[in-house]
Amino acid sequence: GSGKGMVWKEWSECWADRYSDADMIAIMDSDVVFQTFGVAQLLFDYSEVDRPRPIIFGHAHESYFPWTVMELGFGINPDFMDAMPFVVRREDFAGFRALVMRQHPATRAASTGGEDFDWSFLRFVEAVHERSSSVSKSLGISGSECPSFHSMMGVYLWQERRAHYSWSIRHGHLIGIPPEHTCPRLRVAHHVPYWGDAGVPDAEQLPRIKSLNGEAGGGWRAFFGISGTAYSLRATALTLMGLCEVSWAIHGHVGAAKGWYDLHRMLCSHGTQAV
Repeated sequence: GSGKGMVWKEWSECWADRYSDADMIAIMDSDVVFQTFGVAQLLFDYSEVDRPRPIIFGHAHESYFPWTVMELGFGINPDFMDAMPFVVRREDFAGFRALVMRQHPATRAASTGGEDFDWSFLRFVEAVHERSSSVSKSLGISGSECPSFHSMMGVYLWQERRAHYSWSIRHGHLIGIPPEHTCPRLRVAHHVPYWGDAGVPDAEQLPRIKSLNGEAGGGWRAFFGISGTAYSLRATALTLMGLCEVSWAIHGHVGAAKGWYDLHRMLCSHGTQAV
């Protein structure tokens, strides 16, 4: 089916440490917009000079991939789908793969060859699909959940490697997140389809509601698959908002840049109203 490519993508990200020898590895999706400068300075917490910690964004008011989290043995947790770029310490990829193998032991690797993790990941995907399909059917909607790398790696890091990262989890008070992990931070990028959807209704309302920015029809796709036009509007607005916030005057080009600054601000204002 159409989900095979997505499963392949999520699986391949679990092996990202095979393809880089960097100490920190940043995972990105193709539908992400960078909207600001100073990426290197904003991706890490430098409060400890000799130990920079990657900053991970999350939210606690909803969960996009609940069965992904539950099949890893965890309950209610923040969601990390909008953490872009998702910077992970190199050594934590192996730790995450070990978690998947503990929760879903491989049964065919010895007789058929291949990595133990690959077979464990297949069992994990099948378990998520089975549980999510059952719930969707009971709600009268179609579709199932494909495990999300951001959700599964995010919850692993939150539960087992928390001290090695800095966290910015909005609405954290809803599930009792300690206040020190809920402080707002400046983002360098946004995951466009997930931007501005804090008002997504509860699951039981999905079959009856259509999204103006989504695809035709109700159900899950109306909220998690936006149209090309809506995507373009959001992406443009995000990019322009980043430009609008740049104080060009500090570079000594007040006269030359004044017109461009006003233009950026005007486009930003209209762009945000469009979405």
